[in-house]
Amino acid sequence: MLINQTDDMYWTVGNNIFYNKLLAADESKTTGLPLEFYFYNKTLDKFSFSQPINWTWDELLKQRALEIREKHEKLRLWFSGGRDSYLILDSFTKHNIVIDEIITIDNNYKKSEYSFIFDYLTKNKHLHPNVKKFTQIKYDDKMCKQYFIKNWRDNYFAGHQTLTPSVGWIAQYLDEPNTGNITGCEKSKTYTDAGKIYSYMYDATVEYTLGTPSHEPFFISGTVPIFQFQVQHIANYIKDHLTDWSESDLNGKLFSTLPQDGKTIWDPTHPYYIGCIASLRTSAAKYELGVPWAKFNSLHGTNANSFQYDDIENELKTHYPDLHKNFINGALLSTGAGIDEYFQDNDALRRFKPTSSERYFVSDR
Repeated sequence: MLINQTDDMYWTVGNNIFYNKLLAADESKTTGLPLEFYFYNKTLDKFSFSQPINWTWDELLKQRALEIREKHEKLRLWFSGGRDSYLILDSFTKHNIVIDEIITIDNNYKKSEYSFIFDYLTKNKHLHPNVKKFTQIKYDDKMCKQYFIKNWRDNYFAGHQTLTPSVGWIAQYLDEPNTGNITGCEKSKTYTDAGKIYSYMYDATVEYTLGTPSHEPFFISGTVPIFQFQVQHIANYIKDHLTDWSESDLNGKLFSTLPQDGKTIWDPTHPYYIGCIASLRTSAAKYELGVPWAKFNSLHGTNANSFQYDDIENELKTHYPDLHKNFINGALLSTGAGIDEYFQDNDALRRFKPTSSERYFVSDR
């Protein structure tokens, strides 16, 4: 299994490092040692989360973009159309910093939202003259065969047992020398406990980017305190504006997923968008970008636990029975391995219970 073992994000069991959570769960079950998630500790330890940062938000965005640009001969931005990837694109564009290629992934299931996103980008590429190339990667037969060529369980990168590979795997599949791969999901999170505010990360939030070659998580830097600035701003927002919120409200509603009733999805007063404002990111990315994605997902769910992925499995089962067998065998091996306690209850897709990284103290509430 290809993997970027220089990336500072992985699971540990005792002294052993894992880039595959199934294997880590096996080890934890066998040894009785806890499964732990390691999230850029070496980088985040370089700055204090409580020490004031005398940078402006725009300076941080510009300096981080320049830092990434100077490190790599070629840059790719893996673009989801969400608030974070759009903020990254906007930051590079605003300061006329070159991005060699923007990549969106078409997972090739019915009504995949990424076709809308790519259409938007190509129709509006004149707004981003700093981008040399816009590319949509389609999850096709060749890629599928490579992904399932061995027991699927051995290629298990992320925490969803689905027929679509992670961004990290596809980035490795397309890897080119001297190419940095920018992602944006590794943004700050906060947690309140006993009157104190902490920063942390759940592996379920970032697992799809784990193993990405020449990985450049935009919000994580050893020289530009962009992650720490976000954390401080969220903490200050909580203290200044959300004094009446309980800890359960803050830990739940503030950073919950988008509402799914199709009515409040763009409501700026919804707690989700209060969180967006607090974390200084665009409130809804580009409205045009989000509409088809939001409309579809508000009706049918957001990821592989909904029926829209059925056509992928049916095609695999019909045309590539050996590959489908590898997928089923891999799933069965995790199901029958005695590690049920690591998975969420009543989940047909066998998604792992999230594991939190080390918590960093930010301030008293």
